[in-house]
Formats: sequence, C-alpha cells, structure tokens
Amino acid sequence: MSFDSCDNGHAQDNSEMVDRADNNKLEPDKSYNGIATTALVFGVISLAWPSMAVGPISAVVAIILGIVARRKIRNSANTKGQKKAAWGIGLGIASIAILALLVLLEINTRSAIYELLQTKPELLRKNPSPTATIELAESHNAQGLLHYEEGQLDTAIEEYTRAIELNPKFAKAYSNRGLAFCDRGNYDAAIEDCTIAIELDPTAALAFNNRGLAYADKGKLDEAIGDFTQAIQLAPYLALPYNNRGLVYCDKEQLDAAIADCTKAIELDPKFALAHNTRAQAYWMMRHYDKAMSDCNKAIQLDPSLALAYVVRAAIFSDKKMDDEVIRDCTQAIELNPNLAEAWSIRAIAYYFKGDYNKAWADVETCRKIGGSIDSRLVELIQSKLKRE
Repeated sequence: MSFDSCDNGHAQDNSEMVDRADNNKLEPDKSYNGIATTALVFGVISLAWPSMAVGPISAVVAIILGIVARRKIRNSANTKGQKKAAWGIGLGIASIAILALLVLLEINTRSAIYELLQTKPELLRKNPSPTATIELAESHNAQGLLHYEEGQLDTAIEEYTRAIELNPKFAKAYSNRGLAFCDRGNYDAAIEDCTIAIELDPTAALAFNNRGLAYADKGKLDEAIGDFTQAIQLAPYLALPYNNRGLVYCDKEQLDAAIADCTKAIELDPKFALAHNTRAQAYWMMRHYDKAMSDCNKAIQLDPSLALAYVVRAAIFSDKKMDDEVIRDCTQAIELNPNLAEAWSIRAIAYYFKGDYNKAWADVETCRKIGGSIDSRLVELIQSKLKRE
C-alpha cells in the first residue's frame, strides 16, 4: 500500500466524521424539546391560576425548565423548542410580576380599610363587612396583648372589650380579658370571661388555664386543679399549666405532686424560669435547702427580673438565719415589684432580728398598705421593742 492511498483513506474517514458531526448538530434534540414544551405548559398554568398555592410554584418550574431547555438547544436548529422555552420563561416571569402586584394591592387595600375604620368606626356599624369586622377585632386583641405585656391592664381590657364588641364569638379575646381581670383581682369577672371562652371553644387550653388561675387566687383550689388538668389534657406540650398546677399543689402542701409537675414543665421548657422557682418553693417547704437554692439560682439566671425568685431565696436565707442576705434579696424583689407583700414581710423579720426595729415596723406598715398579711406575733414583738426604746 502506497502513502497516497493511506492519505486518501484517512481523508475520506475524516470527511465522514465531519458530516456526521454536522448532522448531529443540526438534528433537533427531542428530549429537550419536551422540556421546553413542559416549560410552556407550566408558564400557561402559572398565568391562568395566579394564586398563592399554584401560581408561584408553576412560574418557578416554568422558568427553570425554560432556562435548561434553552441552554441545551440554543445552538441547534430546533427553533420551535427555543420559542417554547422562551415563552415558558416569559410567562413564568409575568406570572410572578402579576402575583406580586396583586399582593401589593391587597396589602394597600387592607391598610387603607383599617385606617379608615380606625378613624371612622361608624362606617363599620352602618356597613358591616364580616371580613373587615373580624380583622379589626383581631387587631384590637393584638393591641390588648401588647398593653398587657407592658402591665397596662386597664388599657388591655379596653382593647379586648372592643374586640369582643366587634366579634362576640372571639374566644381568645374573652380568655385574654379574663386573664387581665384576674391580674386586677376581679376574679368573678375573670371566671365569667374564661367560661364564655370555653363555651365558644371547648378546646381552648389557655382559657382553662386562665380560669384555673382565677379559681386559685379565689381559694378554690380543687376547681383550679381541675381546670389546669383539663388544659394539660388539651395541650400536653404546654409547660405553663403544669407549673400552675404545681403552685396549687404547693398551696395544698402536696409537695411531691408539685415537684413532679414542675419537673415536667422544666422538661418541656428548660428555660422556664417560673417553673424552676415553683419547684424551689416546694423544695423549701420540704426543707431541702440545697435543691431549693439551686432552683432559685437557676430561675434568677434565666430571668433576673423574676421578683418571686428573690423572695423564695430570701425565705431560704431566713431559715438559715442569714439576715443580711435576706435583706439584700428582699430589697431586690421590692425594686422589681413594689407590690410584692411577701418581700416586705420577710424583710421586716430580718430587720427585727438585726435590731433595726424602726425599719422592721416601716416594712410591716407597707405590707399592710398593699394588702399583705403579717404574723401578729411579729407585730407584737416589734411594738414591744419600740415602746422600750
């Protein structure tokens, strides 16, 4: 074989390879043509149903598939596939733009309606709209919660009342108002509101919890335990009813049950400072001072503003005859909550044992003014010392 024949043979083979490559390059890719068609279909769907459930998902799918298809067939002769992919991308983008515009218009419309009803509530009474009424009621309830958190009980009650007037079947507003009434000491009103909330929504665990608080403060401990138990059954994942039932068990001196409930509350929420403090109270009542002190310190670490934790720790120090520490913790508690009667009474005892009878008597008088109770024997002892002086 000559070198010429070899060269011609190779030249022929190369030519065939080039032709084959050109044919492959020009041949439409059917699989990516299908992707382009799918992109177009999703684009049409996203535009036809521009809802929050269908529109965004269809639009995103259309855009992604369209981009993939266009990248794969952009150098081919598949012009139909290219157009389908382009249309899919375009319709997807248009759908997202339309949806964004609709959402913006909805927000602006709701805001305008709310501002109008706030400034001219008579329009709502003349032309009531169920949707607008419910939304405005929810707004007043939310405002009530904010005022409650800030300790503005009267304003919170006013907001809850407006919510109830707008929506008489608003169970949460009744429950929240009941809690505010309870904090004000109006226990009968609290029980009435929470009972209405429960009638409107028998599954409202917090309504049972709030009514339980009112029963407990009124001294109806068995009814309180019943409501806290019902709240736990409805929402076993909530730590609050366990802690509150634990407090009532402390009042009934069922200390093992109190510790069990508080321990469960802490398991559900390890950062629940109040549960640590309630368990500390139970341990203190059992004279387990080390465990009580540990829980008090943990409660204060988690929430340095928890005045009750300082009071319980002061009670532990008082039993240990550590009067300086008692005065320090009670003073801290009073700074956080001047209406905490127990802080004044425990500090009065510490001042008496330190021989500072004038300060002890001043704390006794303050405790009485804010509705606290003082051991009559302590009063007699302080008075006798002051007479001698």
